[in-house]
Amino acid sequence: MLSRPAEYVFGDAIAAADATAVGHVVDLLGPRHGKPEVARYVAPANLDLAGLETYYDAKARAAGWEPIVDVRGALSAGENAIGYRADGTAFAVVWLTPRGNSAATPVNVIRFER
Repeated sequence: MLSRPAEYVFGDAIAAADATAVGHVVDLLGPRHGKPEVARYVAPANLDLAGLETYYDAKARAAGWEPIVDVRGALSAGENAIGYRADGTAFAVVWLTPRGNSAATPVNVIRFER
């Protein structure tokens, strides 16, 4: 579903939007949950990102993680995120709305630990 490239594969405009989206989530969750560690992935632009959200939601809830409902409030237009917490740690999945001129979109998994 996602791949992890050896180097960042997006141009400056998408890179800036991606960094901003990650920053919004880090600014919200970092003070509550600790230091962020970002893993960067690439999803094909035609990937059903609602399906990606459903996948992470099912896995997280099955493992006993609780949703962080206010994570979406930190986002701007074109940014998407879901977040979960359990036992003093948290993680979030952050992605951009795919752009019509790009064959792929960045997806970031951020783990927070104290």
